[in-house]
Amino acid sequence: MKSSSVLLSLAALAANVAVAAEMASTPKPAARAGFEPGAVPEAESAARAFAAALKKGNRDAALALLSAQARIHEGGHTQTRSEYAAEHLAADIAFLAAAQIKPLASGSRSVGDGALVGSESEIRATSSKGKPIALHSRELLSLKRENGIWKIVDVRWESAPLEPAVK
Repeated sequence: MKSSSVLLSLAALAANVAVAAEMASTPKPAARAGFEPGAVPEAESAARAFAAALKKGNRDAALALLSAQARIHEGGHTQTRSEYAAEHLAADIAFLAAAQIKPLASGSRSVGDGALVGSESEIRATSSKGKPIALHSRELLSLKRENGIWKIVDVRWESAPLEPAVK
């Protein structure tokens, strides 16, 4: 199942070369109107903790940061928190464990009683078939306080091959 999940994600990424061109011409989250580094520090801290939990393979910590109502959008698919936990979380952890991640930009902004945290990075890793891949990745997290704790209610991940395209 891990291999098929990773392959599905990589196939979606490879098929979406047009996204790479759009990303190159779109300002980074920190440069967009209203996104500033440190604007909502507690929400940014929760976002960093989520990324660290995934990278370290700490499944329980990653899930603890997701609201029970969270939705995860990646590669043209949307999953509930429970679907993500059962179907794709393990593949994300496996992929990120050996990945080299270079942060490019990040920022946040207040939205009503919640916050948005956006980031961009370059990810270099090895595919499940042993081939090197290089991706431009975007993440947009929507967070709300639940019982005084920042929880992620929406995750949007977009990735596209870095130019030149990796074959």
